[in-house]
Amino acid sequence: MPVLNLDKLAKVWSLTQQGIGGEAGNALSIAKAMVERHGFTVDDIPDLLAENEPDPFEEMMRDMERKAEEARRRAAGEAQKKAEEKRKQQEARKAARDKETAWRRAHKSQVDEIIKRYGGYDKVFENTPDEQKLVDSVASWYSRIERPEYGEGCYSETWDGKAEHESWSERALTALREAIPLPTTINEALAEYRKWDSLLAERTMVSRYKRKGDVDLEPPVRERNRIVSDLISWGLPANNISDLIFRVQFQIDRGWVDYKDQETVLRDLVRIQAQHKSELDAAAKSAAQPIPEKVARKRPAKTASQRRAQVEEILTSKEAGSMTLREVAQRVGVSPATVLNIKRRLASRSN
Repeated sequence: MPVLNLDKLAKVWSLTQQGIGGEAGNALSIAKAMVERHGFTVDDIPDLLAENEPDPFEEMMRDMERKAEEARRRAAGEAQKKAEEKRKQQEARKAARDKETAWRRAHKSQVDEIIKRYGGYDKVFENTPDEQKLVDSVASWYSRIERPEYGEGCYSETWDGKAEHESWSERALTALREAIPLPTTINEALAEYRKWDSLLAERTMVSRYKRKGDVDLEPPVRERNRIVSDLISWGLPANNISDLIFRVQFQIDRGWVDYKDQETVLRDLVRIQAQHKSELDAAAKSAAQPIPEKVARKRPAKTASQRRAQVEEILTSKEAGSMTLREVAQRVGVSPATVLNIKRRLASRSN
């Protein structure tokens, strides 16, 4: 015989107490049939349901166990997550080490060549003559202020009262411009810019290879390079299409989008267009002028007497007045002296 379903009985019994109209009567009939099949009466139902009610202590213990199990699962999940993050970090560090090892292996010969060219590792990072000129040009305005509030050994540098991240004073900028002659063409400016760029790239490569940390050019040198970059970007005129291509490519490479740059390019285009227009107008004017008819070149004569006859024929023609002795000589195949002698003889005959 099936076991009495006390949960279902509890639901039906609740309807007998809360049901409306015939619903309560129907529920009572169902409850009575359910218990009588198991040898109970309707009067036994409250006791049966009371026995089925959960023990509060047992419920508390079960709730505590449930919370403890959830805490264990969370802790296990957190531990697994941390272990996964640690594994990924270890893999990332290993990948970075492997990448750095591969980079060092690939650049060893290049680094050795740089160190050898400079004359030693320390020499790579010494100021070049041009760098020293720039540093010396603003040295009288240099000041160094200790900043212990930012930590031990911290300090700030200023030139003429301006920090390197601020706009430099005009007299300091003038000194940097005059320390080394400024470029006068875009090509010259590009050459100087690339010189500083290449110097920093080589020092960065050597420092990375030796695991010495980041390096940079000194602030006066960086400011000079900014001056030169401004010349490339908009300061110097582009005199031809090549200059303009260099300028635009320079701006694109650095992601510079500035109205001043765009106005400079437009200015250059207008000037180059005007220059080309004047050249085209001159060519069109020249093309519009009538081209004088050219007399067919005489067939070279075989004998000296035949050549003299051809020279006399040309000298007595209408075109002789517009031809030089050399042109007549080249047409016949004789020397200019010969043409001159024949011309003199013809003149003496006419006299």
